[in-house]
Amino acid sequence: MNRSLFMTSCIVSVLTVAAFGCSKPVGSVVTGTVTIPNGPPVEGTVFFYCAANGCGAEAVVQASGTYATGPLLKPGTYMVAVLPPPPPNGTSPDAKLPESPIPRRYRDLGKTPLKCDVVAGKNEFPIELVK
Repeated sequence: MNRSLFMTSCIVSVLTVAAFGCSKPVGSVVTGTVTIPNGPPVEGTVFFYCAANGCGAEAVVQASGTYATGPLLKPGTYMVAVLPPPPPNGTSPDAKLPESPIPRRYRDLGKTPLKCDVVAGKNEFPIELVK
């Protein structure tokens, strides 16, 4: 599956879950910084999904590596994936894109080793992407 289609599928899935699974603000917010040891600042999107409560959210990673979710998360244990930013608008589907510094194992909610225990209120979850 090409990268653009995969990213679109992930985004649609998480947004659908977030819209229907936890549509009312419940006050749980997750913030943090995404880093790669000795690597460049990481840009992209962090996705959170909890199968137990059907809740999900996403947060755009800023150029500084920081991110923050909205207040839609319910307490629970969330799988966390980090995806690279989408290609610029107008990029040809056949274009060769530069490889993202984000290791592949962190890009799939079904395979990621990242888990975040969210409690009511503010949560800090720094993400270190080890190669």
